[in-house]
Amino acid sequence: INLMPAHNVPLAAANPLAGLHNIIEPNSASWWPLPPIYYVLLVAIVTLIALAIFIFKKKQKTSQKQKQLLSQLTRLKESKGTFVELNQLLKIVALNYFERELVASLHGKTWLDFLQRYSSSTLSGSFLDEKRFIKQLYTDSEPCAENDFLQAQQWIKQLPKQIKNKKGAENV
Repeated sequence: INLMPAHNVPLAAANPLAGLHNIIEPNSASWWPLPPIYYVLLVAIVTLIALAIFIFKKKQKTSQKQKQLLSQLTRLKESKGTFVELNQLLKIVALNYFERELVASLHGKTWLDFLQRYSSSTLSGSFLDEKRFIKQLYTDSEPCAENDFLQAQQWIKQLPKQIKNKKGAENV
């Protein structure tokens, strides 16, 4: 019996790995499809961005509306508007922030109570004395006092905050 290979190389001297093929490397892991947690994070980020844009635009719209109303007040002050005209402007302001059914029918004492309710502090001047307020409201003769314009300006500036405070108090 001949134990020698056919090509006359001793069995011990032959390379045992010579007959093996090269190692096949596995494909590297793909980044696609993403793991489910990334989809959740993506939806959360998009939602937060959309919410931030919505809040920004709402604040910007409110700020723009308030600036426009304050510029109307300035024009009324420069033209020496009357108390009746000032209250018409305040009614327009109120209609911009409240439902028409709530504000449109207010007059006299109920209108004054409404103005006081949504004021950050007690209104003074013509807005303090009910009889004086009602008298000036229905007589269109003299220009408004400087203090009345200041009170109206303060009321317009503080109204959005007061509405928010009142809604928060009602929900408690």
